[in-house]
Amino acid sequence: MKSLMLDRYHYILNGDGSEEIYDYRRDPFEAHNLVGSEKGTQLLLKFREQLEFALTGKRPSRNE
Repeated sequence: MKSLMLDRYHYILNGDGSEEIYDYRRDPFEAHNLVGSEKGTQLLLKFREQLEFALTGKRPSRNE
């Protein structure tokens, strides 16, 4: 399991590859996973990039 906190959001990457995002200010008990919501979809890419950077020290390359 890996976890990051950015701004007001908590991201969790579970050992099975599933992901969770919580707004810890509004949902301190982490009862409402935002993955699958519009906001969660927007945050997933940001969290994935930040986790990659935290683990490797390298920014993901963007081939766009």
